[in-house]
Order: sequence, then C-alpha cells, then structure tokens
Amino acid sequence: MDKVDKLVAVANGKLLLTGEYLVMDGATALALPLNLGQTLSIEPSDDVYLTWKAFDVNGIWFEGCYSVPEFSLVSSTNRLIGETLQHILVTAATLNPHHRVTQGMFIKTCLNFNRLLGLGSSSTLIALIADLFDTDKYKLHARVSTGSGYDVACTAVDYPIFYTRKSKEEALVEPANFNPAFAHNLYFAYLGNKQDTNSEIVRYQNIEKGSLMNQVAAITEISRELSVIQDLTTFTSLIEEHEKIMSTVLNRNSIRQHKFSDFNGCVKSLGAWGGDFVLAASAMDETAVFNYFAKNNITTIFRFKDLVLNNKVINNHDTIIKF
Repeated sequence: MDKVDKLVAVANGKLLLTGEYLVMDGATALALPLNLGQTLSIEPSDDVYLTWKAFDVNGIWFEGCYSVPEFSLVSSTNRLIGETLQHILVTAATLNPHHRVTQGMFIKTCLNFNRLLGLGSSSTLIALIADLFDTDKYKLHARVSTGSGYDVACTAVDYPIFYTRKSKEEALVEPANFNPAFAHNLYFAYLGNKQDTNSEIVRYQNIEKGSLMNQVAAITEISRELSVIQDLTTFTSLIEEHEKIMSTVLNRNSIRQHKFSDFNGCVKSLGAWGGDFVLAASAMDETAVFNYFAKNNITTIFRFKDLVLNNKVINNHDTIIKF
C-alpha cells in the first residue's frame, strides 16, 4: 500500500454486560461486540496538512487540521476534542516511527450510530488509528486511556467474549458462547446521560473498598454462568445478584432501586453506573416493555438481536493479549 492510497478500516462498537468497575481489578467480564461501529478512510491530498473530518448518523460533528509529520493542531471546531485526537495521533506515531502518515491527506471517520450513545466511539477510534499507523491497538489504548481495554478487544471480534485484565500490560480474551434462547426478552435502553469512562474509573479508584477478592471471584462466576444459562428466570436472578454485589462495592443504589423499581423484570446498569445503557430483561411482551420505558421518557431502545454481533462460528482458543 502506498502511503496515501485509500484505506478503509472497520471497528465494532461494544457493550459490557457484566464486570463493570471490577474488571479493573481482575474480574472476568462478559462483553458484547455490536453490529454498530466506526469506519476510517484516507484519501490523497494536495495540501500539506492532515485534514480530519468525523461523522456520525447526524452528520459531521468534528473537523480538525494537523501539521505533518509532527501532528501539531493547526485548527479545529472543538479545541478539547482536537487536542485529544492530537494526543492519540502523536502516541500512535511514537509507537511506529515507520508509519504511513508522513504527508498531507484527508481522513474521514464515520460512526453508524449517534456518538452520544456511548457504544464505543472512543474505543473504535483508538483501534482505527492503530490500523492507520500500523501499530498495536492494545499498546495504543494503554497509553491514551485509563480503561480496562475490553472495549478495544471488542473492536475486532464478531462474537461475545470473556475479558480478564491480568495487569496494565496483559489481558486474557476468550470466546463466549453467549446466545441465549430468551434473547427476545432482552433489551438495551439508553438513559440519555453519556458517562465519561475515565472520570468514572478515577472515582471508583478513589473509593475506600478494602479487599475485593471475594467480589471479584463472585462477579467472575456470574459472568461465566450467564453465558450458558438458557432460561430467563435464572438469568434474571444472576443479574440481580450482580447488581447487589456492585451496589455494595460502589455504595450506591442500583439503577433498578433508583429509577425502575416497578419494572416487571430486571434492569442492570451497563458500564459506568448512572448513564449510558441499561439491560432490561422481562417476560413481558415487546410492546409492554417499550411502553414502560416510554412512560419514563426513554425512547432509545434496542432489541438484543438487533444490536449484538454474534457469529456462532468462533475460535475456541484463548487469546493472551500483551500490551
């Protein structure tokens, strides 16, 4: 590939079904890659600058201009976003000094979902930039994010995974045969309050928690069990146990206690508590579920089958990721 040939890279979005927060302390999390994600393409340019345009389903949301090859920010429509992107570009270039981005070019990224939904706009960007600079996405993530890395692992697989963070530089990724018979009873509802993952991690790390050995073991066991459960009642019970454990660790009421106590089923926070998405599991018919959330002013709801990427033909070998 010539340095300015068109490049198209694709990265999947994500949802974290189990293990939020405690995945940072070694709990095995069950993570779901999505059929929503982000693409990146590059085109030649006669300009001496790198021009970056970012789109989502609502159109262009960011534009920036950078010098090449030092990637100084020349101009942008949002200074903070521009500097964040600059940091990722500079870091990626440092990881691979022989990268292709050595002259002016036009770069376009496209999210096929609303970037405010928290479905992986940051993790897909990191993975795509790693592809652009031909470097390791896990190493890049470790240098620009405080997260566990599960979201980056989801960008390149088309099946659910177990993700176990061994250290800052090592994680175990295993395929998970999570294909519940009751998938039609599962929904993902957006609460309308996108959380800042890095801020939530800092907040979690500052909590006086003591030893979490027992909680980590319990969440790991729940993650494993959830992947093979084939009846909704047992699934719901395990989800509720998960929420009780995390409520104690975080010293916060669960989202069901706080907002959905009258829901006929279970509701679980996904990722950072208090924002982004929740999982709703209920034996009610679909119309009743959608009506319930509509009465709570929640109208962005996805059916499990419409959102989760699940190719049943998977590699049964574990993958050790060192980054």
